[in-house]
Amino acid sequence: MAFAVAQLEKNPRLAFGELKAAADKKGLSVLPIIYGRAKKALGLQRRAPVKPGRRVAGRSPAPVVPGAPPPLDKPRRGRPPKVAPTALDGSISQLMEAVQQAEVHRKALEQIQAILDQALNPRRGPGRPRKL
Repeated sequence: MAFAVAQLEKNPRLAFGELKAAADKKGLSVLPIIYGRAKKALGLQRRAPVKPGRRVAGRSPAPVVPGAPPPLDKPRRGRPPKVAPTALDGSISQLMEAVQQAEVHRKALEQIQAILDQALNPRRGPGRPRKL
């Protein structure tokens, strides 16, 4: 990048092709991104025209007119913003996990009880009695 900056300081209107040819003679490789960053570092790069309706970073939002309703915010697209968990969130999530585990254990105990009831009190249909 130092080579590109030095060449652009000498000739600010230097085209990328000319810079690349000079770099090739010296055995250096210059990519278009390096050319663009060197121009930006020297303040030679033009700003792209701003499209209407788009916000530019660093620009304040549209002025608020007194008596007019506030502008409606558009919903965010993409992933929702991360929210830092609080101590209360952690305890609530622990409580919910405990409730879910209790439900799983209760169902398991009901199944065990049903198996024991069936083993202790077999219900046989009509037919010949069992030989002992």
